[in-house]
Amino acid sequence: SSSVKVEQGAYLVSVLHALKYPASSVNGVLLGSFEKDGSVQVQQALPLLHSHLSLAPMMDAAFALIDEHCQTSQIKIVGYYHANSNHQHKAPSATAKRIADKIHDVAKEDNKSAETCMLMIDNTQLEHLAALLSKRVDSGELSKCQGMVLYMKKGGGGGTGWRREMEKRGEERLLEV
Repeated sequence: SSSVKVEQGAYLVSVLHALKYPASSVNGVLLGSFEKDGSVQVQQALPLLHSHLSLAPMMDAAFALIDEHCQTSQIKIVGYYHANSNHQHKAPSATAKRIADKIHDVAKEDNKSAETCMLMIDNTQLEHLAALLSKRVDSGELSKCQGMVLYMKKGGGGGTGWRREMEKRGEERLLEV
């Protein structure tokens, strides 16, 4: 499995999007690059929708604008982020998987070795993070609670599906924020 490095700005945009609409499902696109070593660099997060995530005309319009932005900025769509409205539901919804699958398939057309990612924002972890912040714990303790879970998918459409990745492979963190 590959590692994913999320730059601070992209992390903050995705988490703040979820925090702004805690009673709604939220989603967005992750922009960055696919590195030669197989890792994914996430440089930007673009919020898409909050609630009614499957509105096809809105998604089509958003992706048309994002594609144009990517072409002019020399950046790629590398993944997708999602938070469920029900805080107890931590796995990707069917809608989240469909959107992430489409992103994956388009990335594969452009780069056969591309491995896209899906970041599931875990509202329970965010609540824990808020509790830690209120207690003013040290940054080492805070770094253990990222508020999101990494999913990866390899291969073309119809592959094995999205797999939740373990936090570490040996000493290497698979999701670095």
